[in-house]
Amino acid sequence: MKKMLTLIGLILCVSQVSCDTQSSLTESELVEKIIVSEEDVNGTLQLFIRDIDGLNPTQLTFNSNKSWMPAISPNGKKIAYVEESNVSADIYLINIDGTENQLLTSGGINITPVWTPDGNHILYTHTPTLNGTIPQRIFIMEANGFNKTALINETGNYSEVVPTISPDGSQVAFASDRSGHDQFEIWKANFDGANLTQLTTIGYDSIIQANIQQKVPSWSPDGSKIALWRGVEMNELNQDGSLRDQLIVQSWKVCVMNTDGTELTAIDFGDDPAWSTDGQYIYHPDPMNRDQNPNNAISIKKHRPNGSDNITLFKTTRGFGRMDVGFIE
Repeated sequence: MKKMLTLIGLILCVSQVSCDTQSSLTESELVEKIIVSEEDVNGTLQLFIRDIDGLNPTQLTFNSNKSWMPAISPNGKKIAYVEESNVSADIYLINIDGTENQLLTSGGINITPVWTPDGNHILYTHTPTLNGTIPQRIFIMEANGFNKTALINETGNYSEVVPTISPDGSQVAFASDRSGHDQFEIWKANFDGANLTQLTTIGYDSIIQANIQQKVPSWSPDGSKIALWRGVEMNELNQDGSLRDQLIVQSWKVCVMNTDGTELTAIDFGDDPAWSTDGQYIYHPDPMNRDQNPNNAISIKKHRPNGSDNITLFKTTRGFGRMDVGFIE
């Protein structure tokens, strides 16, 4: 597998978006939808829009390259997403109906877009080279792709990836290996980079003999919780169906914690959590309910933040490349 694809495969990511505060439409006039990346009839990941119950999929992108990591704009009119080929990974912007595809980034690897609550800017993970060279940094740009800059201006030999923004726009949480373990944990900081705080700490599974990392933070719409993924990273898999591989997949948990890192609780098997717009449910793929081939269909579930009311909504057509939940106009 090419180094760039390996790097991206190691970064589990998903974005979370708050309700629109600027649209002239009221929430009652907006419709909550799921944007999910799943394979088309040609086996290429594309963006599909589904009803909030997972029904009525409609394909939005028809790119020759993989299209994934969707993020719905706060006003429900746009989707930022990643188009990835063998030589690039860049962020594009399309209308909610799939029209007017606009390139926002070029050069290096650019993934995991997430909108600021006012809809004026997009945060994303940027790697300056295509060969997987670290460090990776969180960048911010205007929603039209102009004025790109690092969010936290530092030069250490560590990475900061997969940002999520508090609903009031004052803080950002992200995954980083800056603690020196060469493994990822969840950190947060003020939007200007001040008050940098570590929220989680890696663990160790003595049976698998591998570290347990934390990634993919997703801030709740009311600002009180952060959902995240915790587990042994997928690069530890041998892809041979062994007991160790099974235990690695079983280690993948969706967790919820307070925004200060306390009361970290595993609520289900899975990864890539995304909140409903009212914060009453968490949506995520279920790696425990899939066929043996990792490229086959994956079940998408939802449940309460405490793990109750666990419901399987639908299976992707084939494969999975992240999803987002939000109001659309």
